[in-house]
Amino acid sequence: MRELVIGYVEGWAFTRRGCAQRTLDAIRVDSLTHLYISFGYITPSTFEIYPMHGVTDANVLALTGLKERAPGLKVWIALGGWSFSDDDTDTQAVWGDLASTPGKRQIFISQLEKFMIYYGFDGEIFVPVRVWPEPHRD
Repeated sequence: MRELVIGYVEGWAFTRRGCAQRTLDAIRVDSLTHLYISFGYITPSTFEIYPMHGVTDANVLALTGLKERAPGLKVWIALGGWSFSDDDTDTQAVWGDLASTPGKRQIFISQLEKFMIYYGFDGEIFVPVRVWPEPHRD
């Protein structure tokens, strides 16, 4: 069994202001085996994949470029997130729609492959989660 050390970074962390802003140098990749980056955005009608709103191509390419500082590091993109689970959003139905037919699944896979090759991602994590409130405990 291989031990994994996984880091997580929000793609928009570089656009924040003040003490919440992060720099690329702040990401310690020397001890990581994997770095997960959130989030990729799936366009509802075409299943094209882009970085989330406000995250630039340069930011994403810099993040995948961290592999140069840490040979063996695998950089994965997390697709989805809260807006793909929340009611009354234009993306809430994306997961069900893209899985609904073999043709739609193939379109999504093609779009995902194009996105991953362009940015240099090594893998993807699907985040089709719905956050449920914790049950009340008596």
